[in-house]
Parts: sequence; structure tokens; C-alpha cells
Amino acid sequence: MSVKAAMDNVSLALSVSDEIPPSPGEANALGRHRLPVQASPELIVPSAGEGLNRTADSAAAQTGALELASQALTGGEILRRLLSPVLAESDTGRSADKLLARFGTLGAVLSADAMQLGDVVGNAVVDHLQITYLALQRALREQIQDRPIIGSWPALEEYAAIKLRYSSDEKLLALFLDRGNGLIHEECMEQGAFDQTPRYCREIVRRALELHAHAVALAHNHPAGDPVPSRADVEITKRIIVVLSNLEIVLHDHAVVGRNTIVSMRSMHLI
Repeated sequence: MSVKAAMDNVSLALSVSDEIPPSPGEANALGRHRLPVQASPELIVPSAGEGLNRTADSAAAQTGALELASQALTGGEILRRLLSPVLAESDTGRSADKLLARFGTLGAVLSADAMQLGDVVGNAVVDHLQITYLALQRALREQIQDRPIIGSWPALEEYAAIKLRYSSDEKLLALFLDRGNGLIHEECMEQGAFDQTPRYCREIVRRALELHAHAVALAHNHPAGDPVPSRADVEITKRIIVVLSNLEIVLHDHAVVGRNTIVSMRSMHLI
């Protein structure tokens, strides 16, 4: 299998591995926030009910062979194809089944760490899955690198989802942006329970100054799956806004990644 074909399989996995109905919390949250939002001059944010308002051109690009294939292939079938370059044909099905039994979805398999994967499959499969996942992250990063965020919300949403959705730990991701809203640097600022607010607030500010960032966008995940921002999430974000604004640095938005959905604090009028 070619590298391009393998990457097509991974991209296809994103469209079929997460077809899980929203949790009641997600459904209720999205139902409460279906109001359109006036975008700020610096950044276009998605309406909570409308998602990212993809253009007709991008919607058309989503159609075709990949869309048709996504309707026919399961996550398990895609995983078996993905494993075919490193395993004998007779072993791909068994290994794919073991991985899905352990991790649940294709996305969770791809984002598992080497130690977790090594409990289920051999080193060759571990290396293949990890380099495939790394290549996918790099490709998505290249979609937003050197482009204004104002025109790249779909790529940014997809990138944040891949980085954060399957993490078993809560992580805070910061995107540092230049004056034209181009991505300068992306960094995980905190992992685990966010109980050291002054420390990582200072770290975000320090990195923004070091990188000469004009703006920052934040994203973090809720491992339980409900994307509704907590009161603590909102209060911490407001504190970060105050600190950054004193240095004339803009916080564009704080996105929360749930199981199936990403919500925007700004589009929900929380910041």
C-alpha cells in the first residue's frame, strides 16, 4: 500500500470512527446555544449551532470517492487496510480486532501511546501506527501553518480534535498567532487537572512574549465527552484574557473539545 493510500485510510477513519450519538449533555448544550454570533473584527468564530459554516467549495471537496467509501467501510476495515503494509494478510484482521477491543474506536487506536499499543501488538505495528498518526497531525498542521486563522477554522477544529479528543487526560493547547492571525507556534501548556491557574497563566503570557505573539487561541478537552465549558473553565479564561490584554495581546477564543463536538466560548457569549 502506498503512503498516499495509507493517509487516505487515516483521513477516512476520522469520518467513520466517531459516529456516536451526542451525549445528553452535549445535545442539551448545543440546543441552548443555537443563536448566531457577531464575529469580532480580528477573528471569525463559528455559531454554536451552525458549526464552522464550511463554504460550498469545501463542501464539494468533501464529496466524491472518499465520501462514498466512508459509507461502506467500517473503522475495523480501515484499520485492517492500514495494517496491511506491516502484517501478513492473515494477521491483519486478528490484530485489528484486538486493537479495537482494547481501545474502542479507530481514532483512539491511532492516538494511543506506544506503551498502550505495545500491550496489544508488536513493535512493527506500534511504529507504523504512530508514524501514521504523526504524519496525519503534521499534514493537518500544514493546513493552518502560515495561513490566517480567520480563513482556517475548519482545519483548526480538525487539528484540535485530533490532538485532544482521545486523550485520557485533560490538556490545554495554546496556539500563538502573529499580527495577521497566522500560526507561529502550538504548545501544550497544561496536562491533568487545571488546579495551578496562576502558574500556567504566567506560562501562557511568557510564551506569548517570547514568541512575539499578537494573539492567542486556546483549546482544551473534556475526557468525559461533554463539551460544555465549566464555570471554572470560563473564569480561568477570563483571567487569562485580562492578563493578556494588559500586554495588548488578544485572546481570540477558547474551544472545548468533547467526544463528537467542539464548542466555542466566544460563540456561546461566555467570554
